[in-house]
Amino acid sequence: MTTASSVTGGFRLRVVASGVKRPGAEISISGGVATIGRDEACTVVLNESSVSREHARVEQLQDGFRLTDLGSGNGVWVGETRVTGIVLSPGQTFRIGSTVLECLPAEATVLAPTAEATVFEPPSARPAVTPRSSPAFLLRITFPGKDSREKEFAVSGDSAVVGRGKDCDVVLDARNISRRHARIESASDGFRITDLESANGVWIDDKRVEEPTRLEAGGRFRLGSDVFIECHLAPDAGTGPSAESMPAQEPLSRPVVPAKPSPPAPSPPAPSPPAPSPPAP
Repeated sequence: MTTASSVTGGFRLRVVASGVKRPGAEISISGGVATIGRDEACTVVLNESSVSREHARVEQLQDGFRLTDLGSGNGVWVGETRVTGIVLSPGQTFRIGSTVLECLPAEATVLAPTAEATVFEPPSARPAVTPRSSPAFLLRITFPGKDSREKEFAVSGDSAVVGRGKDCDVVLDARNISRRHARIESASDGFRITDLESANGVWIDDKRVEEPTRLEAGGRFRLGSDVFIECHLAPDAGTGPSAESMPAQEPLSRPVVPAKPSPPAPSPPAPSPPAPSPPAP
C-alpha cells in the first residue's frame, strides 16, 4: 500500500463562502502545511464560536491535499459528510463553521523555455480559452403584513448576502431579520443557502437550515417567521431559465392586427338616357 507523501512547495486556500472572511479572498500557504482554527497562532484564523482553537490541518501532496480534523468540536465537512481525514483533489472544497474553503495549487511560475522544451503550435491547434462568466439570478421576496407585498432583486455575481445591515447585497428592513442573516449562492445544481448565525433562523419548509443546504431553482425558503424568498435563474443567465425556474411570460412581440377589408368596387355609372326623337313632319 502506498502512502501519499507531503510536498513543501506551497498552495492556496480560496474563500468560497464565509461569515468571517471575504468571499473570493485567497490565502497563500508557504511550506506545504496550514493549520486552521480560532487560535491566533494558526495559519488561517477563523474567529467564530463554532470553530475550535486548532480545528484542522491541510497538507499539500504530490497530486492533491490531505485534510485532517484535529479533534474539533463541530467537525470538518466535505459536502454533506463529516470527515476526520481525507485526500482532496485540487479545486475541491470543505467547510469549517460557516467558512467554505477551496484547495488550489500555487499559481504556476512561467519559466523561460529551453531549446529542447520549446514546442510550437499553429494557432488553429491551440484550445480557445473561454472566460468564466459570473452567473446571475433573481430573488423574489414576499414581505409580511396586511398589505403583503412582493419585490424582485436582480443579483449579478455568484452570491448575495441578505440582511438588515446596510453592507448587505440585499437589504431587508423587516422585523426578525438579523444584520447579516443568510447567504445565497448560485451553484451548478441550483442554489446553496447558508444561515449566517442569525437569531431567528433560515427555514426550508419546516426544517431549520443548520448547514449549507441545496435549493432547486424556483425553490422557496423563509427568513425568521414571515419573510419568504424564491430563487430563480435570471433570463440571461448561461442556459436561460427552465420551465420550473420561472413562470411563463407573455410574449413581447407586437400582436398581429387583422387587415381591414377592402371597400367594395364602385358600381358602374347608369347608362345615359336615349336622345329624344325628332318631331314628326
